[in-house]
Amino acid sequence: MTRLVPIAILVAALSACASAPPYEGFLRSWSGASEAELVRFWGPPSATTDSAGSRFVTYESRRSFYLPGTHDPSPGPSAMTVQLNCMTRFELVDARVVGWTFQGNGCEGSRSPYRP
Repeated sequence: MTRLVPIAILVAALSACASAPPYEGFLRSWSGASEAELVRFWGPPSATTDSAGSRFVTYESRRSFYLPGTHDPSPGPSAMTVQLNCMTRFELVDARVVGWTFQGNGCEGSRSPYRP
Protein backbone atom coordinates (compact mmCIF):
# COMPACT_ATOMS: atom_id res chain seq x y z
CA MET A 1 0.00 0.00 0.00
CA THR A 2 2.73 2.49 0.92
CA ARG A 3 4.38 1.77 -2.40
CA LEU A 4 1.27 2.99 -4.26
CA VAL A 5 1.11 6.39 -2.57
CA PRO A 6 4.01 7.98 -4.55
CA ILE A 7 2.59 6.57 -7.79
CA ALA A 8 -0.87 7.96 -7.01
CA ILE A 9 0.60 11.38 -6.21
CA LEU A 10 2.58 11.40 -9.47
CA VAL A 11 -0.42 10.38 -11.58
CA ALA A 12 -2.64 13.01 -9.95
CA ALA A 13 -0.04 15.76 -10.35
CA LEU A 14 0.72 15.00 -13.97
CA SER A 15 -2.88 14.54 -15.03
CA ALA A 16 -3.86 17.83 -13.38
CA CYS A 17 -1.04 19.70 -15.09
CA ALA A 18 -1.46 18.09 -18.49
CA SER A 19 -5.13 18.91 -18.92
CA ALA A 20 -5.25 21.62 -21.57
CA PRO A 21 -8.94 22.64 -21.48
CA PRO A 22 -8.88 24.28 -18.00
CA TYR A 23 -5.71 26.19 -18.90
CA GLU A 24 -7.14 27.18 -22.25
CA GLY A 25 -10.23 28.55 -20.50
CA PHE A 26 -7.98 30.47 -18.12
CA LEU A 27 -6.12 32.00 -21.09
CA ARG A 28 -9.37 32.77 -22.90
CA SER A 29 -10.36 34.94 -19.93
CA TRP A 30 -7.45 37.25 -20.83
CA SER A 31 -8.91 38.11 -24.25
CA GLY A 32 -9.04 41.89 -24.52
CA ALA A 33 -6.67 42.54 -21.60
CA SER A 34 -3.92 45.14 -21.95
CA GLU A 35 -0.21 44.42 -21.63
CA ALA A 36 -0.19 46.37 -18.35
CA GLU A 37 -2.89 44.05 -16.98
CA LEU A 38 -0.86 41.00 -18.04
CA VAL A 39 2.24 42.34 -16.28
CA ARG A 40 0.27 43.24 -13.16
CA PHE A 41 -0.96 39.63 -12.81
CA TRP A 42 1.81 37.55 -14.46
CA GLY A 43 4.80 39.73 -13.60
CA PRO A 44 7.53 40.82 -16.02
CA PRO A 45 7.50 38.69 -19.19
CA SER A 46 10.36 36.36 -20.09
CA ALA A 47 10.45 37.92 -23.57
CA THR A 48 8.60 40.36 -25.82
CA THR A 49 8.82 40.60 -29.61
CA ASP A 50 7.11 42.71 -32.25
CA SER A 51 6.24 41.32 -35.68
CA ALA A 52 3.86 42.37 -38.46
CA GLY A 53 1.65 44.58 -36.32
CA SER A 54 1.49 42.18 -33.38
CA ARG A 55 3.31 42.19 -30.08
CA PHE A 56 4.10 38.82 -28.49
CA VAL A 57 4.51 38.64 -24.71
CA THR A 58 6.02 35.37 -23.48
CA TYR A 59 6.00 33.86 -20.00
CA GLU A 60 8.00 30.77 -19.06
CA SER A 61 7.89 28.79 -15.85
CA ARG A 62 9.90 25.83 -14.64
CA ARG A 63 9.47 23.96 -11.41
CA SER A 64 10.20 20.55 -10.07
CA PHE A 65 9.20 18.38 -7.17
CA TYR A 66 10.67 15.31 -5.57
CA LEU A 67 8.81 12.04 -5.15
CA PRO A 68 10.45 9.73 -2.63
CA GLY A 69 10.74 6.05 -3.46
CA THR A 70 9.40 3.26 -1.33
CA HIS A 71 11.12 2.49 1.93
CA ASP A 72 9.95 -1.06 2.43
CA PRO A 73 12.05 -4.09 1.48
CA SER A 74 9.90 -5.11 -1.51
CA PRO A 75 10.70 -3.71 -4.96
CA GLY A 76 8.83 -0.56 -5.82
CA PRO A 77 9.25 2.75 -7.58
CA SER A 78 12.50 4.52 -6.96
CA ALA A 79 12.75 8.17 -6.01
CA MET A 80 12.39 10.67 -8.83
CA THR A 81 12.30 14.37 -9.54
CA VAL A 82 9.47 15.53 -11.80
CA GLN A 83 10.13 18.57 -14.00
CA LEU A 84 7.19 20.80 -14.96
CA ASN A 85 7.59 23.44 -17.68
CA CYS A 86 5.19 25.85 -19.34
CA MET A 87 5.64 28.48 -22.04
CA THR A 88 2.68 30.82 -22.60
CA ARG A 89 2.73 33.44 -25.35
CA PHE A 90 0.09 36.15 -25.68
CA GLU A 91 -0.46 37.99 -28.96
CA LEU A 92 -1.49 41.64 -28.65
CA VAL A 93 -2.89 43.81 -31.45
CA ASP A 94 -3.65 47.47 -30.77
CA ALA A 95 -2.37 46.88 -27.20
CA ARG A 96 -5.01 44.20 -26.41
CA VAL A 97 -4.75 40.41 -26.13
CA VAL A 98 -6.19 38.76 -29.24
CA GLY A 99 -4.66 35.28 -28.99
CA TRP A 100 -2.36 32.93 -27.12
CA THR A 101 -0.40 29.72 -27.42
CA PHE A 102 1.09 27.46 -24.79
CA GLN A 103 3.14 24.31 -24.53
CA GLY A 104 4.52 22.19 -21.75
CA ASN A 105 3.53 19.70 -19.10
CA GLY A 106 3.20 22.27 -16.31
CA CYS A 107 0.62 24.67 -17.73
CA GLU A 108 -2.06 25.36 -15.16
CA GLY A 109 -4.13 28.41 -14.44
CA SER A 110 -6.15 29.92 -11.72
CA ARG A 111 -9.02 32.30 -11.94
CA SER A 112 -8.12 35.38 -13.94
CA PRO A 113 -8.65 38.72 -12.21
CA TYR A 114 -9.31 40.27 -15.61
CA ARG A 115 -12.94 40.53 -16.61
CA PRO A 116 -13.61 42.08 -20.05
